[in-house]
Amino acid sequence: MCDHCGYETTTLREMRIHVGRHMNRRFVCDQCDYRVNSVSHLLRHKRVHTGEKPFLCDRCDYRTSWPRNLLRHNRRHTGQKMYSCNVCDYTALQWHTKPFLCDHCGYKTNWAHHLERHRMAHTGERPFSCDQCDYRTSFLCSLKAHERRHGGEKWYACDQCDYTTRYSGVLRVHKRTHSGEKPFECDQCDYRAKQRGHLKQHKMRHSGERPFLCDRCDYAASRAHHLARHNRMHTGENPFSCDQCDYKAVRPATLDEHKMTHVDEKPFACDQCDYRASRRAYLQRHGRIHSAEKPFLCDQCDFNTDRVVTLKKHKMTHTVKRLYVCNRGGRVGASRLKDTH
Repeated sequence: MCDHCGYETTTLREMRIHVGRHMNRRFVCDQCDYRVNSVSHLLRHKRVHTGEKPFLCDRCDYRTSWPRNLLRHNRRHTGQKMYSCNVCDYTALQWHTKPFLCDHCGYKTNWAHHLERHRMAHTGERPFSCDQCDYRTSFLCSLKAHERRHGGEKWYACDQCDYTTRYSGVLRVHKRTHSGEKPFECDQCDYRAKQRGHLKQHKMRHSGERPFLCDRCDYAASRAHHLARHNRMHTGENPFSCDQCDYKAVRPATLDEHKMTHVDEKPFACDQCDYRASRRAYLQRHGRIHSAEKPFLCDQCDFNTDRVVTLKKHKMTHTVKRLYVCNRGGRVGASRLKDTH
């Protein structure tokens, strides 16, 4: 383990390379605490602050701060595929094989350090901690981003609204909310996304991949925060508290919806009638009246309905065991019996 940052690796060579990065960093950025042992690396880093993108594509309006990004981008225009599979005749812009495999799930990657970082999602390890609050994280870059929040530094401003951020990349993604641009397209359906991460998560719906496994039951999730939220069902933790009553919630979105019950606010409006709702879920359920959509299907017959509770009630008709028995005429049923037949 590295004494400077907690980095771990399985080979001595990689550790020596890593430790060398901590040594002899005599060139210091005058706008942040970044240090490096090369002037050229420092000049390249400063583009993060200036937003400078000197490398331009001669076929479109793409700009970048790094020459390697421009080379990779140009392959999209030329169709050049640098990597070929040694098992089949497949060629690609990026590597076809992913040799580093997680032994907990089916995750694969091209890079050993990506695999090491991924494994922390299973172990829950968070070696990097903030010295100003109790924040902990698995990644050094996340810690550095968090520490800037204490300093209040915001370097990049949107020219269409008052949004500011510390990162040019985040600003670029934000601007897509104004332009409506969605450059990342699914190759299996017509879904498009503003961020590459959103597309990656979407593709798990097609593959059925759920790499994040609960160690207490058979639950599996496609996203780490879904697993974290699920684990609260086992622990009983409700970390989000209402400041006007004793209500607590598992999710911040649920708490936000609850708070509307105090102000009687109904911000969600139907675009086909004058119906308004305090919760988005209520509006979505109401919208099925107009669309006649019935998305909840029985897996034992062709019954479908527009409500989850109705589907659960219907499924009781397939079970052999009858839950409620009348003490008058011996009548049984899957629904709760009233006082009289």
